Amino acid sequence: MKYFRLIFSMYLLLVGTNALASHKIVRQNTPQDGYYEQKHANGKIAERGYYKNGLKHRVWSIYNEYGLRIKTEKWKAGVLVWQVFYNARGRAIKTIDKNGIVKELSGCGC
Repeated sequence: MKYFRLIFSMYLLLVGTNALASHKIVRQNTPQDGYYEQKHANGKIAERGYYKNGLKHRVWSIYNEYGLRIKTEKWKAGVLVWQVFYNARGRAIKTIDKNGIVKELSGCGC
């Protein structure tokens, strides 16, 4: 089961990386401290969050090129604490904790 989780997590990472690589994202300067916003080429927000001492901190939201939230992440001083993935209707469908444990959520309305 652990092997499956590892492979599945790697798959999600690759799919997410390829999805972002296929869309042009306009990058702004990363602040040392404070709120940060990154936009897609069409002007819609790609991600937003907060930096503390140059590291991701607090809750970050990631959006697709249509402006729909696809993922929320919780960071603490540059360390990823958890992730929540959303379907096209904006409902949470999956969570991943800091140990890589994946939890599929039922009742997503898919």
